[in-house]
Parts: sequence; structure tokens; C-alpha cells
Amino acid sequence: MQNKQIQVYSEKFLIALLLLLILPFLLLYLYLNPTPEDFYFAYEAKHWTLWEDMRIQYKNATGRYFQIILLYLNPLAYNSFPGYKIVCFLLMVLLIYAIFLSAKLLSKDQLTFREIALISLIIFFLYLYAMPIISEGLYWYTGITAYNTGVILIPFFFLFSVLLHKSKKLYLTIFYTLISCVLIFAIGGSNEILSPLFFIFIIIWLISDFLAEKKLKWTLIVFVLIAGVSLYLLAISPGNRIRSSQFPGNRNLIFAFSYTFTFLIQKIFSWVFNSPLIPCTLFLIPVFSGIIKKNKNITKPILFNPVWSMLIWLGFLYISTFIPLWSSAQVFDRTLNFIYLLFLAGWFYNVFILYNFVSRRYNLNLERHIKYVYIFSFVVLSYFLIKENSIKTAYYDLLGGSASGLNSQMQDRYEQIRQCSSDSCEVDSLKNIPRTLFIKDITSDPNVLSSGWYGKYFNKEIITLKR
Repeated sequence: MQNKQIQVYSEKFLIALLLLLILPFLLLYLYLNPTPEDFYFAYEAKHWTLWEDMRIQYKNATGRYFQIILLYLNPLAYNSFPGYKIVCFLLMVLLIYAIFLSAKLLSKDQLTFREIALISLIIFFLYLYAMPIISEGLYWYTGITAYNTGVILIPFFFLFSVLLHKSKKLYLTIFYTLISCVLIFAIGGSNEILSPLFFIFIIIWLISDFLAEKKLKWTLIVFVLIAGVSLYLLAISPGNRIRSSQFPGNRNLIFAFSYTFTFLIQKIFSWVFNSPLIPCTLFLIPVFSGIIKKNKNITKPILFNPVWSMLIWLGFLYISTFIPLWSSAQVFDRTLNFIYLLFLAGWFYNVFILYNFVSRRYNLNLERHIKYVYIFSFVVLSYFLIKENSIKTAYYDLLGGSASGLNSQMQDRYEQIRQCSSDSCEVDSLKNIPRTLFIKDITSDPNVLSSGWYGKYFNKEIITLKR
């Protein structure tokens, strides 16, 4: 069998396997339920206009102005529990599509649909496999809107930027420019890590383009200005200062500067060697080779230079870790989800750039040994799938009944609340909680904020657990 046939059959088998591994995470949305925090934002949306809600949250809670808009649009504000499940599900699908679109744009339409799908599914599978906390990253609307929506919008920004570059008519140029600026403004208002990273990236893009073309593009200058304004609006938010002041030991520059190195080294080592990252990378070498053969001159400065590309990637990882350590003196797992996704994106981009550099300089051709590369990769991947991992946990939660059981308990709870005639209601505790779905439950203490949030949404004063 020829190498090309081996590659095609292996890619088709791997795509089918990856879809099977991702499937339980999609089906678990059938059993998703809101958290007290989701109820809080839904209640606020019911009682304030969008502008009033943005003003209150920006002043007292967070500077993430784009997230505030998304929280205001929570389907729970319209009493739609099925809508909550559907929106969270669609945001996961959009995240997968955003990875697909990124691969399509970076390959400049020189890959087949199968190859782009393979790249996307490998990255998303690795994200699920070693994700620090799946529940808060995929099954919590408040968390999704903070960390995933900005990531989802980035490839759409680059899509419109490409269309802008190709447009010949003035009205299309203006339209694509406006859409791109709106997307920059939204991305910049997503969270405190993505906003500065995106601002820095556009500056690097401007410099790289200037070095290549020997002229400044007015559109890139506008993009830098919009990204800078977005970052400024987020940074000066009174709500951000209030929230960060709740963490003792925050704003310790020496601690944050030094511990970021230690923290990152530990995490990168774990992500590389405690996940199937290496075999999954080897699966993509033939795909990368195909791109390189069709592009004779991938030599643009900075972004396509292996040294600069590696330094920018590591710099972004450092900044994304330093910011939470400085502002909160810790890195929450939901924040680490974002850092890990940034790690994966940079890893595969830099592997491609480095492989392009080495293969051209030393005439390296791993495709001659493709059969052995695939055999080795499948064996190592099988080892990681046998180990305890989030994929097995998701299947256990789905097929073992804990996810459906949780959903039944939540429906019983809602019925208890509806039948409660008092302003202070007590409900049953939850049992056998699945590890994959996110549950941040109320307590038996009526003074805890979550009890009040639950109560307000259901038109009660307080809702607590039975003692």
C-alpha cells in the first residue's frame, strides 16, 4: 500500500475515533442545569435594561463589558431552561468550528476538508483530555461567556480581515472594516487575559506586515487603536478593582513575576508528557508536509520565523499566567483552561513553523516513514486512552446514569420550589453528582449569597438546603 493511501485511511479512522471520543461531551448537554450565579444574572436581566445592567456590573463586579451583554442575554432571563442547554451546546459547537476556521485560514485553503477536520478534532480532543476543569469550561454559561466567546470570535475577525484585504469595492472595504472593529471591541471586552494578548498580537501583526511590505496599512493602525481602547475600558473598570481586592496577597509583583516561571514549567511539562500530545502531533506531520510542499516561501518575518514565533508564544503564555497571579494571587482552573487552549494553539503553530524550517534546510521527509509514524502514534494514543482520563469520566457520567440522575433531581427541586408557599423554602440536597457537569450548589446557610440568588430568581426570599 502506498504512503498516500496509508495516510488517507489512517486519517479517516482517526477522525471517526475522535468523533466517538468527543460525542459524550455533546450528549451531556441534555442534562445540563443552571447554577446559582446563572440565576443571579438572569434575575438582574429581568429587572434592568441592558444599559442599566452594564453600568451596575461594570461599576461593582467586572469590566468585561462584552461578557455582561452575553450574561444579560441568558435564556434564563426569559424562563427558558431548555434554551440554557441549547445555548451552552451551541457555544461548544462554535468553539469546535472556531478551531476549524482557524486551521482553514492558516492553511490558506490548501488542505482538504478531511485534513482541516483532522487538525480541528485533534486540538479539541487534546483540549478535552487534559483540560484542567471541564465542568467550568464547558457546562457553565457564566464561565463560557468569560473565556470561550472571545476565543470563538478571533477566527471570525481574521476571516473578515482576509475579506477586507481582498475587497476591491469601497463599500465592501468599509463594511468589512466596521465588522472587524466590532469584533475587536467584543474580543477586548471578553476577559482580562485575552484583551491585552490580543492588543499585543495586533501590534506584532502591524510590525510584521510593515517589515514585509515596507509600508503601514491604515486598517491595521485602526485595529491597534480599537484594541487599545477596549483594553483601557476593561482595565479601568471599578468592578475589576473591587473583585481583585477580595483576594489576599494580590498585586504582589515579585511573587507573580517569579512564580509564573515555576508554574508554567510545571504545567507545560504535564501537558506534554501526561497527555497524548506527542502522538497527536505526529499524526499531523503528513498534513504539515502537504502545506509546505504547496508553499515554497513561508518566510515572512516574525510570525513565520521559528525563533520569533516561539518567543511570542512563550511570552503570551507568561503574560496569561502572570495576570491572574498578580491580580488574584492564584490561577483558577477555569482560567487555566484558557491558558491550556493558548498552549495548544501555539504548540501546533510552532511545530508547523519549526518543521517547515527544518525540512527545507535539512531536506527532512518523515513521509517516507509514515507507516511507522502512524503505528507508533496509535500505540501511544491507545495507552493514554486506557489510563484514567476525562473521556472515560464523561462516558461514565453519561452511561452510568449520574448525569441523567442529576437532571431528575434538579427537576424535582424546581417542583419543590413551585409547590413551596413560603418565602423561605428548603430543598433536598443533590446526590451522586457527575464529575463532568458543573454544579455549584446552594447550602443550608441562608446567609450565603447563592441562597439569595436562587430565591430572587424563583420569587422567594431565601432558598436553602434542608438541614
